[in-house]
Amino acid sequence: MLKNGAYNIIGASLRAVAGIITGPVLSRLMGLEEYGIWALISSVLAFLTVVEGGLSNAITVFLSRDIADKDDLKISETITISLTWMLVLAILASVFLYSTAGIVINYFPGLSSTQQHNSIRALQIGCFSVLCQLLQQVFIGIEQAYHEYKLLSFLKTLQFGSLSIGWIISAHLGGGSVTLATWQLVVTLIVLGWHIYVVRALTRDHNLGFLWNNQRASQIFRYNLAMWLMTIGGILFTRGDRIVVGSVLGPESLAIYAIVSDVASGINFLVAQPIQPFLPVVSRLALDPTSLHTLQNKFRQVIQINSCMAVWSGSLILIFSPLVISYAVGLKGSEYNTALFCLQALALITTIQSLCNTGYYVLMSQNIRLLSFLLFSSGFLSLFLIYLGSISYRLTGAVLGNLGFMMMVISTFIFAKKFGLNYKVTFSCIATPVFPFLLVCLLNFSLGATHTVFSCLLVFQSIFAMIWFFNTNNKLTSFSTY
Repeated sequence: MLKNGAYNIIGASLRAVAGIITGPVLSRLMGLEEYGIWALISSVLAFLTVVEGGLSNAITVFLSRDIADKDDLKISETITISLTWMLVLAILASVFLYSTAGIVINYFPGLSSTQQHNSIRALQIGCFSVLCQLLQQVFIGIEQAYHEYKLLSFLKTLQFGSLSIGWIISAHLGGGSVTLATWQLVVTLIVLGWHIYVVRALTRDHNLGFLWNNQRASQIFRYNLAMWLMTIGGILFTRGDRIVVGSVLGPESLAIYAIVSDVASGINFLVAQPIQPFLPVVSRLALDPTSLHTLQNKFRQVIQINSCMAVWSGSLILIFSPLVISYAVGLKGSEYNTALFCLQALALITTIQSLCNTGYYVLMSQNIRLLSFLLFSSGFLSLFLIYLGSISYRLTGAVLGNLGFMMMVISTFIFAKKFGLNYKVTFSCIATPVFPFLLVCLLNFSLGATHTVFSCLLVFQSIFAMIWFFNTNNKLTSFSTY
């Protein structure tokens, strides 16, 4: 488990760094307006992937059981049902967006006739790459069931790295959204071929065939439905916000919003990595009534790790925020100050949002329906606030609208209570490292301290959080033995 977690962390960290670098570089090479159009197109395409609805996780769950039972019949049924279901969904979704690309683009203001024409072409080309991405999810689910995390992490990193490098080269040579969409299609198609090859190699020892079982199909569908609702909530927040901002404020404002969102999202990603491999262990301990005390200690430690990683990651983004805005956007005067404030404000909001990660992973394993409800509700509330904020206060209002997703933090308190930790204990695990971070940010925003002073204060509070964590966890290494 730890080795697989390490593969995930290494690959995902490389992708996160590439993602943080790619957006600013593309914005400088393409210009704000053209990059804003590409951000809009990529967001629409990403939103289309909602039809996958976590089917890869459902495949992993059911196929893992079939492999453990060494039942080739059930393995054939699971793969057949999953592949057929995804193929139908992918074709329907891609055809629908291809035929309505013109209507979708017309909803976004400020585009010239040439930009509209190129955007429609890019969106239609992107439909085929989305179809390939959706089919990839079936094979990814199979690879996870066979515990091929090392190879899977390599393929994901290769795909993301190839896309980033290709996009940067294309933008440097003067390519626009159509060129970037074409490169995305080429890379996605090639990687899909690699996934197919890998799965064929993994299943070569099984006597597989095309088999359909209505009862098994119903089981997979019900599980996938719950995952689908959860995915909608995540997509509403991570991609729907850009569609709202683009439709209200136009491509240039969307470009800035996309950049600050991509950078700030690195906080939530970094926070999740060290705790993700341990949460299944905590969940399994919950089934043993004799391990309640051990479970409480483990859960308390996970909350503390979550809180400390949140303030460390948030501090890192805040310290380098002027450099990111200066390089990525290249704005001057009041526009630069607005963009910088948006990044810092969103970094602060995302830091608080990331405190939900502990509850998120436990809910995923124990109560996916509640998690789906929380994600959907939080995503919808955030979109609504982003829309209102965009109308009233433009870009700053759109960023502040992300406060709606902070509702997810209650998930950590819900399951801490279930494991016997009262709200006071949970709150203290969160508040001790987070309150100094909030105090430093409040002083910066209210008093307007120089960035050097602000950075020094962030470093000091990060050191304080580190000292506090190790003082309260003298035997941290015992946690990693599980």
